[in-house]
Amino acid sequence: MIAFHLTLSLILFVAASALEPCVDEPADDVNAIAASYGITITDGCSSSTIQNKIKQGKCNAIQGLYQNCCQSCIDHHYPLPETQLPEDGGFDKPVKLYLQAGQSECVGVASNELLLEHEEETGNYSDLVGEQDGVYIAGYNEAWPLGIPDESRFFISKMELEKEGKSGTFGPEIAIGRRLQDASPLNTDIMIVKYCWGGSNVAFQWDPDSAWNTWNQTADDKTSDYLLAAGAADLTNKKNLFGNLIYTARRTIEALEDANITHEWAGMIWIQGIADKDSTWEEFGEDTQRLFTQVRTELGVDDLPIIDTGAEVVHSLYSGKIYSASTIPNCNVKVVQPGQSVADPSSNCTVTASSICPTFSNNSFWEHYGIDPVLAESPYSENITDSLLNKTFTWYKSYPDNLHSEYDGIIWKGNMLANEFIRTFTNWTLTPEMTLDDPIELFPSKSCGRPEDSQYTPPSDLNICYIDERDDAAISAITCDVETGGTDRRKLAKKGSLRKKL
Repeated sequence: MIAFHLTLSLILFVAASALEPCVDEPADDVNAIAASYGITITDGCSSSTIQNKIKQGKCNAIQGLYQNCCQSCIDHHYPLPETQLPEDGGFDKPVKLYLQAGQSECVGVASNELLLEHEEETGNYSDLVGEQDGVYIAGYNEAWPLGIPDESRFFISKMELEKEGKSGTFGPEIAIGRRLQDASPLNTDIMIVKYCWGGSNVAFQWDPDSAWNTWNQTADDKTSDYLLAAGAADLTNKKNLFGNLIYTARRTIEALEDANITHEWAGMIWIQGIADKDSTWEEFGEDTQRLFTQVRTELGVDDLPIIDTGAEVVHSLYSGKIYSASTIPNCNVKVVQPGQSVADPSSNCTVTASSICPTFSNNSFWEHYGIDPVLAESPYSENITDSLLNKTFTWYKSYPDNLHSEYDGIIWKGNMLANEFIRTFTNWTLTPEMTLDDPIELFPSKSCGRPEDSQYTPPSDLNICYIDERDDAAISAITCDVETGGTDRRKLAKKGSLRKKL
């Protein structure tokens, strides 16, 4: 048994900048502040002297300059990426839009620098470096002096590292978009519409029924401006996440319509879970289902295909996701979780991004992919069998203090999610190369059953499985077939109807 916690890329908190919001002051006021410190300028925040001091972080000690000049600094040193819109969807097909939302593993903290330094020990990522043809991203550019971006930082451009400007990091979108576009038979343009917030929960912050996320539906003219005016969207407020998500979707549609670009909502990738670890399986499932149902309503696609991940090793979260997917109207939700590790149910350890909780681990999984380089070194290597020390894979940002995914791990996750979407919801073809290291093919998750059932088998190192915590009422309510093992295509129960594949 591996004595340390090997859960992948827990979805928790990404700290935003602690800087207070700021605005530019009139040039005369800024000139006066500078003069009081012996700095001579004549054109306020736009002065190259002030700009360079702000960029170099040298204005913090000069009260008034940094906070009063940040917007000029952002506009000057951190311009939005160049707007790049697809001309069409490829062979006159509409651009396919995929909503990517969730918490910090959705945001992504994988290092641009490490990816660029990668030398193909664990894979060839050359197709993810540089501007990607046929793949676009709609989202927000986060300049470091600003911290949390507001609506002014919205952009659409070709997928590329650093366009989001998040301190040199990226998320799974660079792999998701590339894989979807590569697998599309007509070379269709793909656009990832990304809105994520670290450490966010569905119980409250993503709740479409909360006071912060509701608006007058009768008065709604279906524009992004309406959501801002109604207060349902506030890009600086973590309580408005559902409203912000719909605002982002509307901004994207408005930009495409203004450019006469045909488009369609093709799916959603939801990457979230750990922030709701204190909810029961039933609460979490109902909260997740409520979000999915309202997203479908707002996008006008009542059976929008959804890939749901983020339960990690937690049995209650996995049970909640299965409950949500098995009872949601119109079905078409697939829970994706590989069978690499599960929590030891006898432990009361709380799973976080920096907790090393007892788990049961699948040695075959780690032998296949490799362990994090840190784990191959002392003192951690002393607890690892020799068979696991021969291959490394950069899973973690900084083991054991930060278990979010590093570049190998986040690309692996993006490919996994895209593969499962393609298998489940499309007639597109995955090449043998695309599925060579697919964890859902090689190490599918499985259910232990329910403890009260006669065929229940508890998890162990030899039986990596999730405990099904659902009660009889939840089992009776099932209307959708969401098998957790294998890679079978989506099946719907008698009350549902198969959605036409894309």
